[in-house]
Amino acid sequence: MKKYACAGLVLVASLVAWAEERPMQFVGGLNYTYGGDKMYKALYQNGDTQDITAGGNYSFNVGASYPVGRYSDFQLTIGLHRASTLASNGKIQFTRYPMELLGFYQFTDYFRLGGGLRKSLGAHSVTEGVAANLSEYNFKSSTGGVVEMQYLFRPDHPTYDKNALTLRFATENFTTQSSSPVRVNGNHWGLGLVFYR
Repeated sequence: MKKYACAGLVLVASLVAWAEERPMQFVGGLNYTYGGDKMYKALYQNGDTQDITAGGNYSFNVGASYPVGRYSDFQLTIGLHRASTLASNGKIQFTRYPMELLGFYQFTDYFRLGGGLRKSLGAHSVTEGVAANLSEYNFKSSTGGVVEMQYLFRPDHPTYDKNALTLRFATENFTTQSSSPVRVNGNHWGLGLVFYR
């Protein structure tokens, strides 16, 4: 965990230093995600159930965007993507730290389309409390792809001050680091917000 936090801090520091000499922008986003294979099934005392999937449930990311033309840019981000139970007496979590390199093109005043590569680092599951009897795993991830559409709320704002609604689809797979490896499909949809500053 610490090595990924250190890597993220080094990345952010590098981007800040680079931004002093180049017309870069800060980019940050949050998404609700859905999809992927079921990894665990949580059963609550009231009878409700919840699936922990390889593509759920929410993600946050930060990074930098570098313009390469009036209507196009590249962006590099690192984030936290997690699926988790909501119980107070136990926890099941699947956590990963995705890095993405995406390119975007703004083809109308309101819409941008982008795509690129995604690689999740440090993928692992945690089970605690009443769920402690379930197995925990560390995973290796494949390099996947991302396609993302953005709808700009106020296209009249400067390029460096835009907010957008995003719809995305990402592909990736995870393989357990165990004596009998199991492959898990992590393909998922995401709906969220992105901020450029």
